[in-house]
Amino acid sequence: MGGRPHRSFIWTGSATVSAGMCHVAWEVVCRPKELGGLGIIDLRRFGQALRLRWDWVRKVDPNRTWIDLPSSSDKAMCALFRAATMTVVGDGSSTLFWQHSCIHGCCVDQIAPAVFASVPRAKARIRSVASGLADHAWVSDITGAQTVQVFLQYLDLWELVRSVQLMPGVPDSVIWRWSADHKYSAASAYGAMFIGSTSPFGAKLIWETRAPPKVRFFFWLALHRCCWTTNRRM
Repeated sequence: MGGRPHRSFIWTGSATVSAGMCHVAWEVVCRPKELGGLGIIDLRRFGQALRLRWDWVRKVDPNRTWIDLPSSSDKAMCALFRAATMTVVGDGSSTLFWQHSCIHGCCVDQIAPAVFASVPRAKARIRSVASGLADHAWVSDITGAQTVQVFLQYLDLWELVRSVQLMPGVPDSVIWRWSADHKYSAASAYGAMFIGSTSPFGAKLIWETRAPPKVRFFFWLALHRCCWTTNRRM
């Protein structure tokens, strides 16, 4: 619903629009200009980017009064936040061994997915890095089937965990991967959602020319093969 007024205004300049008037898919229109779009904000994605702020504040400012309220259970949002952040381990007391990106910037399920699948969820939610490293207690959390794959990944994980050094008295910290100052911003979170997108040849050059806007818009339509030529109408 959020994109309909925008879409109607772009294509007809009015409050409503029919499907036949929309020359380019709205998902393409909402891409950044350098990726072949018009740079119009995708409200759904931007809303998700804003929601990440609450997870960020939950990490960097645990003294907020609402901190004990349930966090988002959306799997996509949780995965996005994990990809956006990296934990710098200090004393290891506030970082979860099995769930946070605390081993060279990666989570255990990225390094050893078979091992991670062998750990009960109840253990994964409470095991801190500090308690896990003490006497190698993290090993006792692995209770699933001891397959060859689990064993091989366990050996790799063991070597990486050995290199993790705790710093007593230094609190754990979280950094934001997608900004220069390593702090959350809605712009960086929104832009990261387009990582991996391909850019049509010449998409960026169209908007760098000094041609009138309507001429640039015409070439943008041509770039996406959406000009209503006589040949296409036939």
